[in-house]
Amino acid sequence: MKAANPILRTTATSILALTLALGTTVPAFAAITNTAQISGSTPSGGTVTDTSSESVTVETAVPEFTIVKSIASISTAAGDIATDPDGGDTIVFQYAVANTGNITLDGSTVSITDPGPQFGGTDPDAPLGAISYLSGDTNTNGNIEPSETWIFQASYVMTQGDVNHAVAGGATDNVTNTVTTASVDDSGGNPATFDTVGSTLTATGTIPENASISLTKIATRDGTTEDDGSGTAYAVGENIVYLFTVTNDGNVTVSGITVSETAFTAPSGASAPTITCTASGNATINALSPGETTYCSATYTVQEADM
Repeated sequence: MKAANPILRTTATSILALTLALGTTVPAFAAITNTAQISGSTPSGGTVTDTSSESVTVETAVPEFTIVKSIASISTAAGDIATDPDGGDTIVFQYAVANTGNITLDGSTVSITDPGPQFGGTDPDAPLGAISYLSGDTNTNGNIEPSETWIFQASYVMTQGDVNHAVAGGATDNVTNTVTTASVDDSGGNPATFDTVGSTLTATGTIPENASISLTKIATRDGTTEDDGSGTAYAVGENIVYLFTVTNDGNVTVSGITVSETAFTAPSGASAPTITCTASGNATINALSPGETTYCSATYTVQEADM
């Protein structure tokens, strides 16, 4: 005969039964239930038994993650003449994937879709590099544990067109990059929830405009080597070949460049010689990209009145 139990035990199981009986919504939880039993013999040879169960409520699995997108760097290539980023320089984007749920995520299933940066609202000229894991797996087990954050990154090498579009699009935040989709599975192969509200999907940065051109002018006898006549004076009838070196030492393309003489003084009172640029055949240069150099020249013949 089972002994009477004077204690009313209220467990998760009994709560569930009561909830169902009342027709109300079942709360979302998981439970660990354990049942124990005792038995014993009586003097008359009978048996007495009793059982007792206990259910412990545990958290419901919540697989969830966020992504924070950022620009880690906009670097200038070594030896670059431009002081600010220009074509050929690299932007490094980073993606911080954080496990904000309470269940382990499988790091090998992380998938991020990124169409690449826009420059002043214009699509990029080249594809974004592959997104790859950088750091964050502190115990090197391949899993993103709750509260763990993994860093991924991708690089983009800018064209000069990208830079020109960026600075034409505005003085600030002229580089934008937005993650379009992302996914990761939990350790059981179930898709985790992408918390877009808690994420920062767009990264912004600024490429400043630093437009600059430089001009160097020298006198030569041969069109190459500087010679101002201090060693051997120029004789009547001898040509002075002026060489103009024009360089774009800024970070954006400069167009419509005109090379002109602002002052030319000769004892004879002669006018300045005509300037001819190699690229155009006249005194204008259509365009120069950052780091690009072109040459112009003008020839003056020494006259007796110059002596």
